[in-house]
Amino acid sequence: MEIINKESERHVHSTEKYSVVIKQTAKGFFYLGPLRIDANTLAEMKTSLNIALTMITKKIENLNTGKNNKQDLKQEISLNPEENKLYEHLRHLRTELIVKENISAYMIFHDSVLKHLTKQRPKTKEEMLAIPGIADKKFEQYGEMFLIKIREFEKNK
Repeated sequence: MEIINKESERHVHSTEKYSVVIKQTAKGFFYLGPLRIDANTLAEMKTSLNIALTMITKKIENLNTGKNNKQDLKQEISLNPEENKLYEHLRHLRTELIVKENISAYMIFHDSVLKHLTKQRPKTKEEMLAIPGIADKKFEQYGEMFLIKIREFEKNK
């Protein structure tokens, strides 16, 4: 690890900036990627480094123990014919959003998230946030639309 002292723009007085680049590798062929930290003070750099090293340590521990935060999403979920109808309604809603916002499907909800929604059929924000792959931001953007679609499906069964 190397700390680089860079002098940046000189206006009325000079300011020092600090930068660190850490190359992360762990457990054979797993490559965790480079990490760059920029800070205005050495104290800020120290705090940022402590946070980064904690994160790297956790990543390495997860690799060594075989743990994966996204395991729940990767499990194959099979749907019965009724569930498949709801799943297709949710996919259709996602497709409408994709076209409207000109983004990729996974940026709204991954197929596995739609399958979890289909299986669990959440009725509230709290129930929906308990589904792997849905966080506050995604719920704020799309959650209510999907809850409405699930309610409509339940009502028209």
